[in-house]
Amino acid sequence: MEACGSILRQAVDYALDHPKTATFSIIQALYASCRAQYPDLPSAWIQSAVRAGAAVVHSFRNRQRRSGRPCGGPSFTSARTCSRWSGMAGRLR
Repeated sequence: MEACGSILRQAVDYALDHPKTATFSIIQALYASCRAQYPDLPSAWIQSAVRAGAAVVHSFRNRQRRSGRPCGGPSFTSARTCSRWSGMAGRLR
């Protein structure tokens, strides 16, 4: 669970630092380092976490564009927003 949350945060940070919200670009940039960092994590989970991070940044930028006010940045409390991960947390080890 912590691994998916960490990957999600990396994806959000990458998308905010670079002007990219395309999922493919972010996966291409982060997949190798995430795979090296978490070798036991299934590939689909890494890609799902990156997709969720891209969606967070994309919706944040759309909301910021609609409101016209600058915001500090997107915030999320935990990786539990993706319900698929909650049942599989025990399978990581």
